[in-house]
Amino acid sequence: MHKSTALAAFCALAALVGWTAETSIPICCNKDAFSPLAPPALAGATLEVERAMDPAAAAPKVTVAFTKPGDERRFLALETTPLKPLAPYQAIELTFSAKAEGVTLLPAIMLYERGGAVWFRSGRPLDGKDGQTTLRLALTGMRQAAFSTNAGTEVAWDQVDRLWFGFLADGKGQGSFAITSIVLTSEPYRPTAPVTVFEPDAARWSVTADPAVKKELAATKDEQGRPQIKLAFTFPGGRHMYLIPSQPVPLVDLGAYAGLRFTYKATPPQGIDKLLVCVNQGGNQFVADATAPANGDWQSVVIPFDRFKIAAWSGKPKDTKLAVDAIDSITVGIHGTAAAPGGDGEILIRDIELVPPEK
Repeated sequence: MHKSTALAAFCALAALVGWTAETSIPICCNKDAFSPLAPPALAGATLEVERAMDPAAAAPKVTVAFTKPGDERRFLALETTPLKPLAPYQAIELTFSAKAEGVTLLPAIMLYERGGAVWFRSGRPLDGKDGQTTLRLALTGMRQAAFSTNAGTEVAWDQVDRLWFGFLADGKGQGSFAITSIVLTSEPYRPTAPVTVFEPDAARWSVTADPAVKKELAATKDEQGRPQIKLAFTFPGGRHMYLIPSQPVPLVDLGAYAGLRFTYKATPPQGIDKLLVCVNQGGNQFVADATAPANGDWQSVVIPFDRFKIAAWSGKPKDTKLAVDAIDSITVGIHGTAAAPGGDGEILIRDIELVPPEK
């Protein structure tokens, strides 16, 4: 099929769907609301775009083949322009398939305002499976890009004049992705099952501790081959010590969930009997007032988000209430005073999950 003919058919089908500003807008070639998707001028990667109908889904599809010669991160993006002012939207849903060799892909969206503000959100790295996936990314609490030139705290939707959709790419290689649906929606997300946010890669964790603490963090596997994080440490006795390992949180729709569930085993030095569990946002820590026992047994503990309170050591931040959507990392650590003369301890973490509200 000729490209112009394919594009016309593509847009005609999308136009039949229609859209309602109060609920959702299909983006993919909705000729009444958005300009056609096209790659912007990008450095460090080559993109070839093909538009066609997907016979299996009886729906339009944009396929992008890419080559990336360098290891640095690049945004493999498609750009569109809204043809009328946008109302605020809570999330974007993308239906796509992707495959890559030598490259790790992370779904991402970027919004550009006329005033210079640039907002972004990205998802978890893809697992490499070549199958169709529908992904939802929250558009509340988005972060500004480093090159953004605006001091606002939320997206000014009526000022958005460009939208980028695609994948952040790490590594050198090639691949392709096909997008069959992009929808902006104001419908709240209601998860029905827990979702893991656990990072089994030790390089994704950071550890802070009292200078007197000896520590070692490593990625290991349990007896069934499941990945886990192992933190071995030694506390001196008789004085308060702290050990705070943290992992980042992927940019998922955190506000739709009720709390966190940890699966772990902790064996502390004598004199300490529980873990320190915190969520962190913008440099402030919120500590759980619920107990996570450290008794040497494997266990799963659920802590609702409303059980996290501003930590005394966070000083006096302007806003002392936890904004769940703004959580950027999670801490599963330990603090306290070990009995003299001190001793060794170990924390094994097998999973960290977001738990949906009870029905």
